[in-house]
Amino acid sequence: MKSIKSGLTLGDRLRQAREKKKLTLADVESQTGIRAKYLSALEEGRYSALPKGSYLRGFLLSYADFLNLPKEKILEIWQKEEKNLSLELPQFKAEKLPKTGGFFITPRLVSIFLSIMLVFSIGGYVFYQVRDLIAAPLLEVFSPGNESVVDQEMIEVAGKTDAGSIVKINEQPISVSFTGEFRQEVYLRPGLNILEITAESRTKKTSYKTIIVDYKSAVSAKNSSESF
Repeated sequence: MKSIKSGLTLGDRLRQAREKKKLTLADVESQTGIRAKYLSALEEGRYSALPKGSYLRGFLLSYADFLNLPKEKILEIWQKEEKNLSLELPQFKAEKLPKTGGFFITPRLVSIFLSIMLVFSIGGYVFYQVRDLIAAPLLEVFSPGNESVVDQEMIEVAGKTDAGSIVKINEQPISVSFTGEFRQEVYLRPGLNILEITAESRTKKTSYKTIIVDYKSAVSAKNSSESF
């Protein structure tokens, strides 16, 4: 097991260990199943770009184990860095508004209010007309749910988008019905699987959904129980 050098950030340690193995992020992705963009975020300390909670911890432990780094020490450094980031966030105090006198409705105020309402009504109508042309398409994923845990190698990804949109799962196009509904069977590898689902409209606007599925195969479950 490799030792941890002091004076370096967690990302520096991960990157140096990877480079020492002469591996690219793409190499690590193909061998661990962790997407390269998440590996890059870990090395750059961009925790806000990573899944939250136990999944971030799982990615970190998997990466540390792959690089043969001490997992407990890596977790300790990560927790310290996250704590420091939270302490650096600016704290804002609410300011008390000065007290004012009573409020009176006058004909002038009524006229101003009606004018504002008219402007907002016209603006809202124009907005909704234009939105259909420039907005990203609808993208709903009915199954699987995010952060699901399954014990089957194959799952069905089902959802709905706007009619005429192109749907892809991990950059692979799938079939979409004329009503915008889609269903696609996807094979999983043991451990954490990240499904990146996109819907692209005719005007090239794109919507994104990221679904994380934890596949606990019978073999891995058996190995895990035997390790205890």
